Amino acid sequence: MSSHEFDFHFGSKRRTEYQHPLEGMAKEAFIRLFLFDLKLRALIIKAMSLIELSIQVKVLRYKPEIVIQSFGQLRREISDLPSGLQHLIAKEVGVGNPKQLRALLRNFNTLRNCAAHHERVWNKRLPFAIPKITESIYPTLGSHSLDRYSSAASLLGIMHFLTALPYLLDFECEFNQLIEESDFDRDFILKSMGFEVS
Repeated sequence: MSSHEFDFHFGSKRRTEYQHPLEGMAKEAFIRLFLFDLKLRALIIKAMSLIELSIQVKVLRYKPEIVIQSFGQLRREISDLPSGLQHLIAKEVGVGNPKQLRALLRNFNTLRNCAAHHERVWNKRLPFAIPKITESIYPTLGSHSLDRYSSAASLLGIMHFLTALPYLLDFECEFNQLIEESDFDRDFILKSMGFEVS
């Protein structure tokens, strides 16, 4: 596919978003990066489906009369629960307190919307940080050098949340497969997303 053809169907702004970090690489490398991001967004949606459903079930235990129609509404319903119930839900999903839970869900809500509405998520800097939720499972989440606004922090947050659910999705394995299939240098992908690369 030529740059002109890509621009016609997907827009020159989008091409520029993927081309800019690839200076010095093959002219059509941006298409591979675009496809990697497309697959990454699909993986994020798959994970968010499990996360959102799990939280809905927890909220509906205490508010069975409501109908939840969006992730944003779900976040608001949790905020409206009494503090004790917020603490209980936070513990059930592996975070320390309601403030961390609300911060985590705010980040997830933004990332989910980016993925669902065709925004670039690879190397995206989100407006809301991932909270410091664990240092035992994913030490980088507790690291001061990890940018908590990076897509890397969000993906680590997803992986952490999924450990509180029955094993239905190996997010880390599928993410690693996407990197391998992209034909890009692994360190390039990880570093550009905000992961610490040794």
